[in-house]
Amino acid sequence: MTNKAKIGASIVLDGEKEFKSAVTACSKKLATMRSELGLVKEKYAENANSLTALQDKHKVLSNILNSLRQIVKYSRMKNICMRRKTLLMLKYDTREK
Repeated sequence: MTNKAKIGASIVLDGEKEFKSAVTACSKKLATMRSELGLVKEKYAENANSLTALQDKHKVLSNILNSLRQIVKYSRMKNICMRRKTLLMLKYDTREK
């Protein structure tokens, strides 16, 4: 009885590695931009509401927003791919029966 058969299923998602690396890259960019925002705040500590201070903050915050949008975009793409694969698997299973 040492040769026990293993029964199970595994789902391999294509592009999982690319998805994780893209999200990791965006997260690193976010960390860099947050530290840049801290530098801008420190630079304009006395004139926080001056035009140049607000413009610099706006630039950094816009970059942060764009990176967050990329992460959301990648997540949505991954969810769409997973749904399509699930639907294909369900169609395939019903044809077999």
